[in-house]
Amino acid sequence: MNNLLAIINRQKAFSTATFGPGPRDAGLIDHIKKELQEIEDAPGDLEEWIDIIILGIDGAWRNGHDPGEIVLALNRK
Repeated sequence: MNNLLAIINRQKAFSTATFGPGPRDAGLIDHIKKELQEIEDAPGDLEEWIDIIILGIDGAWRNGHDPGEIVLALNRK
């Protein structure tokens, strides 16, 4: 659990520095759609699946959920 929290915090810092603050929902949704197409083209490519996970986490914190909440929600799910 602590490792996942560290990963989310690191990704949050990277994403904020790279793309700026705020929800960015339209951009995230568009990027997820592109990644889904890449998965359809190469379903065995682990990196493409991880891209979807990262984008989902990015969307969650950008919409007001702190990293601890995200970890708890993943554990519940």
